[in-house]
Amino acid sequence: MPRLASYRVDAVVSALPVLSKAAARAFAQINIPTISINTPVKNRWVTSVCSDSAGGAKAVADLFVARGARSFAFISGSEGSHASKQRLLGYRSRLRERGFTRINIATGDFLYEGGFNAILGLGERRPLAEAIFCANDLMAIGALDALRGPMGLRVPEDVLVAGFDDVPEASWGAYDLTTVVQDVPSMVAEAMSILQSMMSSSGSAGGVLRIVPGKLIERSTTSR
Repeated sequence: MPRLASYRVDAVVSALPVLSKAAARAFAQINIPTISINTPVKNRWVTSVCSDSAGGAKAVADLFVARGARSFAFISGSEGSHASKQRLLGYRSRLRERGFTRINIATGDFLYEGGFNAILGLGERRPLAEAIFCANDLMAIGALDALRGPMGLRVPEDVLVAGFDDVPEASWGAYDLTTVVQDVPSMVAEAMSILQSMMSSSGSAGGVLRIVPGKLIERSTTSR
């Protein structure tokens, strides 16, 4: 924070989330308007533009149910991740609305190896869920390799799989992964709009939270 303040910048736009209230207070103490992407906290000097993680997860849940799944699992990201919590929240709430109250949960830490090992762990809790939602694509790709490899299962015939983020590998023919893409151009446009407002205001004009919808992209991992 002192280093940022020493640059005498007019504003800060952070692609990394501000994850704690203490960090947000530190930004506020240097009195520099700050815009953070996908952060759960805000205050008088800190504002945020977030992708609608919960909304994207609800779309995944709806798709799973529409494709006939009746049992569900979730592979979470790292502990404390706001995005992972929001994706689980949306997934769980929509499944409850559809009459499904149980979700098997494993942790994958947003890593390929985490997704792979999470599937092996879930496989020990037989029967394996019919639909598995991963909090990001890297874990979903690991999950696919575990399902098709040591688990000996077919995707999507035996198990439906979806991820989040639409990384380039998600569209590779070997994976062809159903996922949710964050609307990055719209998030940037929102951030610039907020920045202009903050810069033209006589006060801080902070404390804003903007939610930008994502888009579900269905590929072969859910195409029953």
